[in-house]
Amino acid sequence: MKKWGGVLGLIMILSLGAVSTVWAQGSWPTAAGTSGVTAVNMDDGPGLIVPLYIAEDGTEYALPSQSLDPGESYTWYAEPSSATSFRGAVVLSSDVRIAAIGRTEWVVGGAQGAASYGGQETGAEEVVLPQLVIEHYGTTSAFTVQNTDLSNDITVDLVFRPQGGTPFTKTMNIEAGASSTWNMAFDADFVDPLPTSNWGWLGSVKIVSPGTPVVAVAHTTSQSGGFVYAYDGFTDLAQSKAYAPLVRRNYAGLTTGIGVADASGTGGTVQVKYVGFADSNGNWVEDPGESYVYTDTDTLTPGGYLNFYQGAPYHNDPGKSLPQRFLGSAEITVSGTGAAIAVVINDQTDPSLIGVVKQTASAYSGFFENQASNVVVSPLARNEYYNFTTGISVQNVGINTVDLEIVYTTSPNSRNSATPPSRTVSLDPGESANFYLPSDWGHTAAHQMWLGSAEITATGTGETKIVAITNDQDVMAPISGDTALFNCFSK
Repeated sequence: MKKWGGVLGLIMILSLGAVSTVWAQGSWPTAAGTSGVTAVNMDDGPGLIVPLYIAEDGTEYALPSQSLDPGESYTWYAEPSSATSFRGAVVLSSDVRIAAIGRTEWVVGGAQGAASYGGQETGAEEVVLPQLVIEHYGTTSAFTVQNTDLSNDITVDLVFRPQGGTPFTKTMNIEAGASSTWNMAFDADFVDPLPTSNWGWLGSVKIVSPGTPVVAVAHTTSQSGGFVYAYDGFTDLAQSKAYAPLVRRNYAGLTTGIGVADASGTGGTVQVKYVGFADSNGNWVEDPGESYVYTDTDTLTPGGYLNFYQGAPYHNDPGKSLPQRFLGSAEITVSGTGAAIAVVINDQTDPSLIGVVKQTASAYSGFFENQASNVVVSPLARNEYYNFTTGISVQNVGINTVDLEIVYTTSPNSRNSATPPSRTVSLDPGESANFYLPSDWGHTAAHQMWLGSAEITATGTGETKIVAITNDQDVMAPISGDTALFNCFSK
């Protein structure tokens, strides 16, 4: 398999015919990396998917097409055979509705880092990346922007807003259908001068592209910690509520942080409601008396940013904090005239384990209510497939109790022709459930090397709404691997 030369660009998934267009994003490594692109058929009938790779200079490379039945997924592991190295975008064209993700792995700081990144239904003329850093506790960001116009080159404005500083604007040129990456570590306007503290530079960017929709992804790397994480840019800048299906404190050795950015310029009052349980006896499941609910609050300044770290004291009561081994979900709301937010969730090694195990990190974008539905799809699911295993976290964001059913479909790529059994669970409003294949199916050799997709359906009285994320993890993560989160898709 070839290596990506320096930068993996975006994946652009273009559905042909009378169906929606879907866009997905890629990520940026600090060195050459290896990638896979996974697409799933979201339609009721069979379809053909045709991949086209577009380098940053506009050079095009065709890869073999693939037929997929409903619910079936396929992964393209190979990069263009005629290119010694590649960085750019991928266009997946289909006669059915599809969704896709990318996953890229690199050697970072002597260990293996990985990031997954998903798609959005459409691009936008304004896209916000609310969390960018330079030398922020050893991490530095870059971001990649894709031109959705397959015929014309474009120039976009990049409006940077440093935390506590004055906004300033730069420009980026992007070839037709291609992508371009802005590496903040190499930009003298950011790195000279930088604060001498561990805080470094923290800020955001708004990408402005009049007349041509774009999509974007941010990607952050730790050279010393050996991890990479990525999240998709926000194209909807008018939402006051977001959902996080996975939040935790030192559960399985990981702790999340919820970053809340002002998307309206007005600020407001932010509430973060946690719903879950504290695994006090260490058996990994919720037992009677372990449920836990708490609402934290803080003031978001105009253009500002708040970090609700689940391992730190509450903002509204510094004498308290989430209990150890908490696992659950969160609802994030901002109140105030015209207030709107963008939310990013980071999931990283708990500080108590740094230096004990290899650090891992991943991220996903908070869901808005208009992204919820009664059926969600994960293009990628796997059970001990070359050391990789997925877990899927599903949150009930409606007002009614729902019954969930997860159904798996085996991919043509799978080394195991068996299919995991379906599973059902009931969820009250605000609650989340986790579907982890080694627990649901087992660790036996007969269940290993399985690769496919998953569809989760919510049924119940009245309207049912769910959102979900997939955690794709290397079972070698405590030694050399990394974790990678991505948002699932509403069907």
